[in-house]
Amino acid sequence: MQQEHLDFQLVPPDVHRRNAAERAIRTFKNHFIAGLCSAHPDFPVHLWDKLIPQATLTLNLLRGSRLNPEISAYEQLFGPYDFNRKPIALPGCKVLIHEKPHTRGTWSPHATDGWYVGPALELYRCFTVYSCDTRRTRISDTVQFLPHTAPIPVPTPEALIHASLQDILNILTASNTTLRTPSLSNATRNSLQQLAEIFDSAVPRPVPAQPSHPAAEPIPDDASQDDTPDCQLLDEPPLIFLPEPSSPPTPLRVDTPFPPSVDAPPLRVVSPPSVKNTRISHFVE
Repeated sequence: MQQEHLDFQLVPPDVHRRNAAERAIRTFKNHFIAGLCSAHPDFPVHLWDKLIPQATLTLNLLRGSRLNPEISAYEQLFGPYDFNRKPIALPGCKVLIHEKPHTRGTWSPHATDGWYVGPALELYRCFTVYSCDTRRTRISDTVQFLPHTAPIPVPTPEALIHASLQDILNILTASNTTLRTPSLSNATRNSLQQLAEIFDSAVPRPVPAQPSHPAAEPIPDDASQDDTPDCQLLDEPPLIFLPEPSSPPTPLRVDTPFPPSVDAPPLRVVSPPSVKNTRISHFVE
């Protein structure tokens, strides 16, 4: 570097945060450890190296570009990432890998156990998985995820009933040209529609979960700006009432240096001595 007349500067010894490479390694280690902690508890530890490509991908998607901080580092190099074409799942998630009809036996199961290790970036909506039967990685487009932290949402019975009644109402109100089904008589159509409306009104609708924090009270329109306090007032602490004593309290006794019958001697005031004019020497620091 000196022969090429390159300007460089060394970092202080034992100060790793001053070195950009050391700081980048620390960021990747923290990101990769967070991905391992979110993996399934039964995920084989010896497959940790299979998760490195997805960890690098997600880290570059989260980290901003140094040339343009408004976009990610991945977009700076490869363009916008399309999650619809290349979906991403939790690293180390347990999956069921679908077996195609021409690759499985007649009486063989239609899926095998495996582990998700990353997306297949060169294929459309495909995943890179590790098969427990062959002990190799493969690519599959049909995968059933079995997450252990976030359970798969299951519809409630009320939601299923409402969906069925809504389908009945849509069929009754739609035209025959759209459904391409034999036409119903007016009496049958009216009876079915009345039954669907009765069941739909009788079954309670599922109520969405309300947030735990209370909603803010609206400010009245007639409140002026002067009446509004600049800061939020805290609630006053509750008052604590002590029980009354059964007997009157004993008065405190303060001992004096002189008995009450003897008068204290008067104070003698001494005037300070007069100060004559003296020369004050100056000291230079």
